[in-house]
Amino acid sequence: MSTNSRIRTFFYGHYYSKYPVDYNRIVQNWIRDVDDKAYPILIDVLGFEPEINQYIVEFRDFDIAGFYAGIRNVDGISGGYIGLHRNLLDNLREYPKNLEGGLVYETIHGFLQPLKFRPDWRNVTILNTDESFDIIFEVEFDERIGLDDFINQLYNRHYHRSSATSGYIYFSLLWDIREKFGWDPIQRFFKLLKNSDIPLVIEGDVNEFYNIINSLIDADIQPFFKKHGFLL
Repeated sequence: MSTNSRIRTFFYGHYYSKYPVDYNRIVQNWIRDVDDKAYPILIDVLGFEPEINQYIVEFRDFDIAGFYAGIRNVDGISGGYIGLHRNLLDNLREYPKNLEGGLVYETIHGFLQPLKFRPDWRNVTILNTDESFDIIFEVEFDERIGLDDFINQLYNRHYHRSSATSGYIYFSLLWDIREKFGWDPIQRFFKLLKNSDIPLVIEGDVNEFYNIINSLIDADIQPFFKKHGFLL
């Protein structure tokens, strides 16, 4: 660990963090909790080891609460860059709610980024349309650690805003699929993207997405797509 008069750094597990020195105890406890308790669950939700497995977390007075900015090099360390507003450290809730608080969600962005765009593919995948897949990933994680209030917040915030012609295009569809068939078909879809040698389900190709999900579930899910305004 290195310090100066204002900024301290802390390297633990999968996270290298930079933060104002006054938050030393809070940040270190949070990073340890997320790495020790949340990170293995995130891997279980994804279904395989993530391609991006090291993260740089910087706490500053950013313009927004949190963001993920892809791979960066900071202090000679390369990893997925997570920016979090310092104010989050003033309002961090008790365990296990402190596992969430933005750090888990931004890590989810890092887990899914390689599936959204592959350097060897000309087109980005359907995951990159918006954050629908990231949010449903967060829902599954929250259920596994018993954060029902977080799940309710995500549902209330996004479900009724989600459709083929509005924001978070796939979230309500993914929510209904997960409610009916569980997490397995969504996880298997992630694995297909990871293991495919050719582009699967490029951005906007809802028909291909339907065909793959339908085959994974081995059931007619056309009514789910129609319910949310998708024309097949």
